[in-house]
Amino acid sequence: MKYLNYFFVLLCMSLLFACGGSDKANSMAEEGAVEIKVPTADLAMIKDPICQMPMKNVPITDTVQINGKVYPFCAKKCKEIFNKDRSKYVVN
Repeated sequence: MKYLNYFFVLLCMSLLFACGGSDKANSMAEEGAVEIKVPTADLAMIKDPICQMPMKNVPITDTVQINGKVYPFCAKKCKEIFNKDRSKYVVN
């Protein structure tokens, strides 16, 4: 059980750092990303569909539009994962 807890913490930290972590400005500068302004009503969800990072106070760096709804992403890597299997993440 102890090792399972360590594994979970390591997994969470990996996701956090893969998506830019708490240093959002730095991750945007590294990728050359520009913040995208999207009206909240157009968003399919208020979290990045891959890493579940709340996008309320985080710059949206990329989006995908499906069926009139916009899916926000905190990083290019999250968008790449989303595009590999969209059906897994698209909400109806």
